[in-house]
Amino acid sequence: MALDQGHDQDNRTDHNISSNSCQRCEGCDAHYYWCHLDNTQKFFFKIMVGDFQEKMASHGALIIPDKFVKKFKGQISKVIKLEAPDGNKYDVQATRDLNKIVLGSGWATFATFYELKEGCVLVFRYIGDSHFRVLIFDYPSCCEKEVFHVVINYGSNAQEKDIRFDQSLVSKTRCRNDGSGKEESHQRCGHCDVHFYWHHMDDREKHFVRLMIGNFRRQMSIPEKFVKNFRGQISEVIKLEAPDGNIYDIQVTKSLNKIVLGSGWAVFSNAYELKEHDVLVFRYIGDSHFKRLIFDPSGCEKELFCVVMKRAPNVQEIGISDDQSMDSPSLRSDEHVTSPEDSQETMNSGSLQETTEPLSVLATGCNLTAMQKTEVDVLVKKIRPVIPFYITSMNKTSLSGSLVFCKDYAVKYLPHEDQFITLCHPQKSNIWVDNLKVITDGASMLSAGWLCFVHHNELRESDICVFEVSKSDGKVTMVVHSLERSHCLPGKKPVSQSFIVKGEATEEEERDDEHTESDYYYSRFANYLTDEEQEDIFGSASIQLGNPVYVAVMRKTHVSGRNFLIIPSKFAAKHLAERSHDILLLRSNRKGWCVKYYYHERSTRGGFTCTRWTKFIRDNKLREGDVCVFELLKGMSKVTMMVHVSRKVDGRFVLVG
Repeated sequence: MALDQGHDQDNRTDHNISSNSCQRCEGCDAHYYWCHLDNTQKFFFKIMVGDFQEKMASHGALIIPDKFVKKFKGQISKVIKLEAPDGNKYDVQATRDLNKIVLGSGWATFATFYELKEGCVLVFRYIGDSHFRVLIFDYPSCCEKEVFHVVINYGSNAQEKDIRFDQSLVSKTRCRNDGSGKEESHQRCGHCDVHFYWHHMDDREKHFVRLMIGNFRRQMSIPEKFVKNFRGQISEVIKLEAPDGNIYDIQVTKSLNKIVLGSGWAVFSNAYELKEHDVLVFRYIGDSHFKRLIFDPSGCEKELFCVVMKRAPNVQEIGISDDQSMDSPSLRSDEHVTSPEDSQETMNSGSLQETTEPLSVLATGCNLTAMQKTEVDVLVKKIRPVIPFYITSMNKTSLSGSLVFCKDYAVKYLPHEDQFITLCHPQKSNIWVDNLKVITDGASMLSAGWLCFVHHNELRESDICVFEVSKSDGKVTMVVHSLERSHCLPGKKPVSQSFIVKGEATEEEERDDEHTESDYYYSRFANYLTDEEQEDIFGSASIQLGNPVYVAVMRKTHVSGRNFLIIPSKFAAKHLAERSHDILLLRSNRKGWCVKYYYHERSTRGGFTCTRWTKFIRDNKLREGDVCVFELLKGMSKVTMMVHVSRKVDGRFVLVG
């Protein structure tokens, strides 16, 4: 397909790819990624899961992601080359079957030589002529397999590259294979290779990977192994550079061998729409700066965020080399592409300034915190509004009477006579209709329909609302974004957005903390699980994508005495019937237990209790401190939950059979 042709049939639109004429459009960005972006900047990943070793033993097969095969415009011949981190190249046969490409003969040799095991993550980068470079990550460390970054021995079928191991680099390291402590000739030795990787290899060639599971939207930790061994600099504020070239400052918290990404991470996560089971690959490029690839569960990159069109005003604008590879230790400085600069003006009052077009307008008396300003900038980057956002703070009048748009904004961007408009919420399908009235001084006002919107979306005093205004065929629509409350009114405690389920004992109250756009729910104590603990738990649980999940840490009242476990109200309201009924609890490779779920109509909460729940506890020998992951199985004739039980052994959670 020629570069100047239109979209693929399934993405055909009249949009131009130009940043001047097109707002962010998934069809355009996907078209640009697959049809215009240099093929050598395209990646996919595979996780070694299930019976891959058994399949490999029988017919040595690996399937390239269907989406990559369908969309990719580059050449993939019948024999492809896989280049490992140590420089060895393997010829692997690629068989086409409809929209599938299966790696056959040669793949088993590659997988065996590089000791691929269940949980390993492989990232493939196309570099031309049916040639892929491969990064290999170990599980559960999430770091690269160090032993395969030093070229000493070659596989029997690999093509030898003109690369040799520099003996001087490990001359100070003694190889103690026989325990004698004597230096020996260097055959491939894990001890020496690990030392070489962490102590001598260029830091800018080092990567780690993270799977988005559990409580990933609030914070994310760098793998402990990477933190413990990394020799480069990681300061209190690091820079994360996304595939679209935008750079975010993220504050980190250091504690022993832990580095947790905190302030700024949630903004990044929201900006790039991170979801359960997305995979992120990080490459260190120096000075506490990391580049990132973002993959979705299809195995391919998120195309929407690989196109540089227009930058958010708060992120740093940089020159981007046309070689954005994850495995190149340096950027080329002679060929940079920059995007158009955005206007960074905002209003601190209700009147407009006679300068370049603003991207947002602050109502009089509306003051944003630094975090809220960042959230607005993220919205600007994501939506790229044609009409500037109108930002205002909720007060008693706007919550109980009417909401007024200042004169200067109304005159310039809103209808000049009374008109019915549509209000909507970005995360709900409901719409609200209101009559936008023009009042005597030229300002505009919402009233009755607005109050319905306030009631249904539970807006409160001091909430910040961002109005995204659009016009089509004379009709006006306002999408109202409510920013996270990061402050409270004087003398008042901040209002929690998490629902509290009232139990008989205050100590045992359970809070169901639902992650946005996710069906993962957590008890109060489950919220204290660290990222590493959640990785151990979810990594071994094999949860089916799309199944709702409730995570509970077993307390004394759950496993002894009253034997009562509360099911979160939000989970129950969304996924269970509003009545008492039986639920079948399953354990892997074991029988099922029919347990009574008791629903309390007044409190709209329910849970497991009495004899059958007690039997489940005793039969499975549950203890205080065990973590139970209740996975609601979809498509079953009766309500069924698979229960994955993890227990801490030697400081790490392991799956209990």
